Amino acid sequence: SDGLRTVQGYLYYEKTTSGSPSTSGIGNQYSFANGTVSGSGIGTGTNVWTNEPREQDPTSSNTHYIVRYYGTETSGSNPLVETVSYSAVSQYTNFSSVVTFSGGTFQDGGSNITTIDGGNISTDTIGASQLEISSSSSTSSSMFFDGTNNRIDIKDSGGNLRVRIGNLG
Repeated sequence: SDGLRTVQGYLYYEKTTSGSPSTSGIGNQYSFANGTVSGSGIGTGTNVWTNEPREQDPTSSNTHYIVRYYGTETSGSNPLVETVSYSAVSQYTNFSSVVTFSGGTFQDGGSNITTIDGGNISTDTIGASQLEISSSSSTSSSMFFDGTNNRIDIKDSGGNLRVRIGNLG
């Protein structure tokens, strides 16, 4: 509906025992004011859902999980707190520092190495149905490669369309 905010994000879980964690009975109150989910079973540390990912120790036997939450503001409700729902729980890996993927089975042009170092990704080919490029300070100022409409839109910092290159199909 017009004017209603939506939210989606992730909760994280570091489990010290076997088996996947459950979302049954955990808190589901999202605060637009602070951007976190709160309630029962959400906290900090291991064996609880957390709003921030925990650093992973490669020598640890603990397993890390992630769950996506999502919700839409309801009309007439408290605009600061909303109820969210959860997707299925998935195992995940969180990297810090530099990550290099190599030795894969897909090769194009003889290279099969991708390196991720902070916000920098180095690879040979990126395939995507749509690609949005924007500054780190504002998504209004952007260059949008629109594969659906076969065009490129360039917007200024106010979100105004400045250049459109079309009929690229």
